[in-house]
Amino acid sequence: MTQLIAEIGLNHNGSEEHAQRMLENLLAAGIDAVTFQIREPEFYTAAAPPRRRLSEDFYRKAAKTVHEAGRLFGIAICDESVIHSFNAIGVDFWKTLSWDFKNYSINKQLQATGKLVFMSTGISGMEDIVEISSVWKNIVLIHTQLSQKIEDVNLKAVDTIRHRTNLPVAFGLHCSNHEVLKLAVGLETRAIFFYVKEEGVGGLLDDEHAIFVHDVKDLTESLRILSTAMGTGQKTAMDVPNWVVH
Repeated sequence: MTQLIAEIGLNHNGSEEHAQRMLENLLAAGIDAVTFQIREPEFYTAAAPPRRRLSEDFYRKAAKTVHEAGRLFGIAICDESVIHSFNAIGVDFWKTLSWDFKNYSINKQLQATGKLVFMSTGISGMEDIVEISSVWKNIVLIHTQLSQKIEDVNLKAVDTIRHRTNLPVAFGLHCSNHEVLKLAVGLETRAIFFYVKEEGVGGLLDDEHAIFVHDVKDLTESLRILSTAMGTGQKTAMDVPNWVVH
């Protein structure tokens, strides 16, 4: 079954208390995995709350909390210098952001950890995707578009990427119309990534396309129910049910 992965990303706004509250509520909502985002050192400034880095100790405790709940802990990472230390705290999988799709250095280090790597293809064309997919092992490609417009979602690209690369493909939501997720679940992707946020919090880097944390429980339940409609693909005979008049 498709994994449902909630991305806190940087939407904790630099607050460990905020991040912990989001984490606990997401685990209670029944998601399969949670990710945080670690950006490159020059990204962070004291002037902007979302650009304040959480402590490594927080992430160590967060990983423990996630694992105790029987879920997976992931890091979307841009900073090569912390890969080793974060790997040691118990990261289950990595995610690379769109602009690092062709970053050989960071991808080589992530490969060395032996953990699964989800690679976002957000700004890449098909030829680049095919080329890079032949270089790395233990990867899942994420089809996403860095656009909030529904006409740019291009869900059919999931099957195209899968066919051209022979690799598993996930879907990442950046569209402001969240109903897209109900279509995506029918694609039977390896995972569905969606950003989350708390109500009343401003200045978020992932805002319009993010799902409110208090809506995640209903969302995950709905997507799991809808996924059962895909069935096995086999067509078998059945008796006429009693409610059918014939």
